Amino acid sequence: MDESIREPPMIPMENLAHQYSVPAYEAPLEVNTINLDHMSGLPRPTNSENHTEQHFQTLNGFSPYLPSQIPMFPHPGFLSDSFQDLAAFMDNHTPFTDDFASFVSSANGITFASPDRYSNSGAVPLHLGELATTEPTQQSDEVESFSQLGSRLPSLQPEEHTPISRAAPQVSRPSNLFENISSHTRDLLLNKVYEFASVVPEEFQLPTRLALYRYMTAYVKGFHEHMPFLHIPTMSAEGCSIELVLAIASIGAQYCFEPEKTVQLFQTSHAIARERIRRRDASSVSQSRSDREHTPMMHSYSSRGTLPQCEETIQTAQALLLLMAEATWSNHRKILREALAIQSILATLVRDHGLKTPPLPEDVPWERWAIFESTKRTKWIVFCFFDLHTIVYNIPSPILSSDVDGMLLPCQTATFRATSHAKWLKARDTEGDISFKDAFSSLFQEDFSTVGTAPNSTLGNYILVHALIQHIYLVREVFRHRRKDIPEDDIASTEIALRNWKAMWKHTPDSSIDPSNPMGPVSFNSTALLRLAYIRLNADIGPGRALHTRDPTQIANAFLKAQLISRTPRLLRPVLHAAHALSIPIRIGVHLVAQTQTFRWSIQHSLATLECAFLLSKWLEALSSPAAIESITPGEYKMVMLVKTMLDETDFAVPPHFNVGSPSSMKLLAANVLRVWAKAFYGPAQVWAIVDVVRASLELCADLVENNGT
Repeated sequence: MDESIREPPMIPMENLAHQYSVPAYEAPLEVNTINLDHMSGLPRPTNSENHTEQHFQTLNGFSPYLPSQIPMFPHPGFLSDSFQDLAAFMDNHTPFTDDFASFVSSANGITFASPDRYSNSGAVPLHLGELATTEPTQQSDEVESFSQLGSRLPSLQPEEHTPISRAAPQVSRPSNLFENISSHTRDLLLNKVYEFASVVPEEFQLPTRLALYRYMTAYVKGFHEHMPFLHIPTMSAEGCSIELVLAIASIGAQYCFEPEKTVQLFQTSHAIARERIRRRDASSVSQSRSDREHTPMMHSYSSRGTLPQCEETIQTAQALLLLMAEATWSNHRKILREALAIQSILATLVRDHGLKTPPLPEDVPWERWAIFESTKRTKWIVFCFFDLHTIVYNIPSPILSSDVDGMLLPCQTATFRATSHAKWLKARDTEGDISFKDAFSSLFQEDFSTVGTAPNSTLGNYILVHALIQHIYLVREVFRHRRKDIPEDDIASTEIALRNWKAMWKHTPDSSIDPSNPMGPVSFNSTALLRLAYIRLNADIGPGRALHTRDPTQIANAFLKAQLISRTPRLLRPVLHAAHALSIPIRIGVHLVAQTQTFRWSIQHSLATLECAFLLSKWLEALSSPAAIESITPGEYKMVMLVKTMLDETDFAVPPHFNVGSPSSMKLLAANVLRVWAKAFYGPAQVWAIVDVVRASLELCADLVENNGT
């Protein structure tokens, strides 16, 4: 066998609970995880903090190996970051400048005790955590809250309830979505609804001006930044198709916790979108694909509320995209089953519109460019959301990476957010176009480098990590019934791609692990998907989590019945990713995260959390059998103790008599890992029901793990 891929021999350990001591394992075990200090530019501990540096050395060790103790990992450079990264993250004395800086005081950090401080007996001290004080840094006192939805409210003049049959009013200048919804605007929307009276539910009532403004503002503040494909600065209610306005309002109503209005707006928008498609197909007035690819950038929004057909088509697609997202994440029985039905229609609509990016003239006006970029971003978000369906439902995406080879990646965030022609020109001068095909292919190159290259956008990085997850899914499906696991060469090449993606992520100016980053949470969301990619590449955790049922009992039973994780040296990397994910809410404060994550954390984090919890708990279960305990490796022992140390900072600390050699102790640790994650989702109210489903599922899984075992 090739020595480069030989697995390390298991190290037998007799009477582990009483005789094993970690210091014999003295070289750092490197694992690909996110080095938070490096990415955020935070300083490492200085010489004045020698006690902290010594603590890191105690955890990771720098004494020589004995030759027989050196584990053989599959590839040179197989693991590029180390346990030290996670230990440093959990144990550093630096201010909270990245993780929930607006919620956590910079005055206090958390110091975790090293697992190596445990005695040979395996007993764990009661008090491992201690508070450490740091010098406070200058920090803005301004804390963004959901109540700050806008600087002004619409006029409170008496509402004019105009009947649907009223003639169209005189046209005035379209207002931006942030501006007041006037009586004139509402009248125009009413008349647009009336055009589809044959399919509009009889009980439907268009929201008042105040409600429309509230919903649209809630959409922009709560949802838009996670899926930034609408060009808000140039949009107006008058210039949008009615199904898009209603879809925006429906999601806004969801964020305002108005479920009845949410469902009503969803059903009406969906009915109008389908009817518009039916009418367009029936009219047989269509252009060739190439014409439709070039037409959108040649028109701006019409001041009279009418749209060229290609703009109308893409706005219908945008409405369906929002409706599909709403149907996927909500738990409204009336709309839940529509998610996959909308997916099929949307895939056809986007393909018909074209999956290639046409060239733009150099002197294109800002408004036309905005339509062009919004159209491109719409197709990319569709591509990404189909991948989320793959994660949730275990179904292949109807749009593959090869289908979008002819598209350019989105522009930088600052360019897309520019609020005037002058600001747009200034931002646009600093960037160039990046081809998806070139960017994706480059990730698999061993000599990848960001030196001298134009930085990708945060949304571009988000798209590429979705493409990598799709790649992993398809490779695993190909080999699922042909062999036990993905071939070593495929795993190695994908690991190179993931490592290069991290380098590209760090090279992007707007990258941040802060969900409240002023440039948006897309970069933060991408890191959750990176963890998920590592987990799915290195561990076959089964075909699905039964999430499509929305039934916590069925999800928990699927968890219990899933096969145990196969212990391999390679598995330590995704396990450390899962532990790193757990360390974030623990370090911030599980209860604090529970109270604030509703409007900060994306659904991607809920999905990644479920997979991280599943992997880490199953891995701990796999170590709980007597046979496994006898053969536990130093790296595995160190990871167990690190997880135990983290849990000591929560409400679910395991008893002081915790013993690695005890199957019951290990099962309790596995169960409490699930409980801590569930606690992080105990918010006052969740916008999307799937978050509550994840929480309830984790709680049930914890009980099953502790009571039933394997």
